Amino acid sequence: MERFIESLRQSGKNTVRLPEISELPRSNIVSCFDVEGPWFLGDFIDEAMTKSLRPQNGYVEASPSYGQIIYHDTWEWFTQVTSPRETISLAQEGTDTIFPMILFLAEGVGYQYLEDLTLRSKPTPGSQNLVARLQREEVNAFGITTAPQRPYQALVRQTEFLDERHIIGSPFPIDETKELLQRTGVWKQEIAMVKAYLRDCYAIINDYSQISSENGQICRNLSETGRKLLKVSIAHFHTDQLGISYDHNHRQLRESPKPLLGQVVERTYMLGDRAKAMVAVSLNLRYGRSDSTLVTVGDGLNDTLMLQMAPISIGVNGADAARAAKIAVATEDMLSLLPIFEQILAGQRDIGTIIQRARQQVGSAAIICRGGLDIPEDILAKHRAIKKKLRGDIIY
Repeated sequence: MERFIESLRQSGKNTVRLPEISELPRSNIVSCFDVEGPWFLGDFIDEAMTKSLRPQNGYVEASPSYGQIIYHDTWEWFTQVTSPRETISLAQEGTDTIFPMILFLAEGVGYQYLEDLTLRSKPTPGSQNLVARLQREEVNAFGITTAPQRPYQALVRQTEFLDERHIIGSPFPIDETKELLQRTGVWKQEIAMVKAYLRDCYAIINDYSQISSENGQICRNLSETGRKLLKVSIAHFHTDQLGISYDHNHRQLRESPKPLLGQVVERTYMLGDRAKAMVAVSLNLRYGRSDSTLVTVGDGLNDTLMLQMAPISIGVNGADAARAAKIAVATEDMLSLLPIFEQILAGQRDIGTIIQRARQQVGSAAIICRGGLDIPEDILAKHRAIKKKLRGDIIY
């Protein structure tokens, strides 16, 4: 047990293991993409939450699902209790992605199930052609994701999207954690606690939701009272029962022992917003030339820092990403990004010029404008609409 916990402690430091690709020549452009959205349409954590988190009694199939509500409200609780997040904060945007692992264990979900879901994910239209074109132009392209790394490495390996070493993501030690709990004799005790928490969540959702039919879809609307009760349950479970804290002083001064599940969660380092930015810069230093240009592409809230710090960045199909990036693109075809990269490859670095010339090439296939806080609301609405059309009800 100590060896496994120590390995988590080491991985929990503010460092990331970069890929070792000795045969990869340095390039003039290093491009770092978010994986979910710009490259693939799925969100296998969200999908697994929907498919696996279902009450044994009183199950009602509706949208959003039980798992989606728990996932979203846990994110809201986590955001509230960890904001503002300074550079030294233990929490990042995306750190909460580890929380579903505990629930999966209680519902009998293992790594293989998550990989199977991931392998069914479809590429975003045009993404594979875009990456292939960039590689032919000797642009070093990498995918950086907050999601667990191994399933997406398996996906790009199966689809021959690109070398799996170009995917950098988070650890998700679900099978290792199960083995640890069983070996140390606390599996029944700790999983029983998680199951009781889930039963409470399911009961709140059932008791305080209104079910209706809208446009042929069965919809679930959790009342404000229900949402408040659910947040109380979420806070009690994570803070009081698991003993999880993202406060330095609280962790150092903690006297009572915490469950192993809480220890695993605290010591599993997720690739959140600050880490994604750090990885992008590090990849540029390692695989770019001395005068290389870093180009980042993302669609979510946890991409905003990566987009803000890059000299050229593209926020695609996401309102938060569009406001953070130098260039905002709303499109159903990722090949619409190619004219932007062609301008950069030609040596152009002026954002206004890149936008103007890219617009002329893509025509009506995309809305391309300067990113930032001044983007008109109607354009942001278009970003949200395309994201929903392509990916469904993604929470971030």
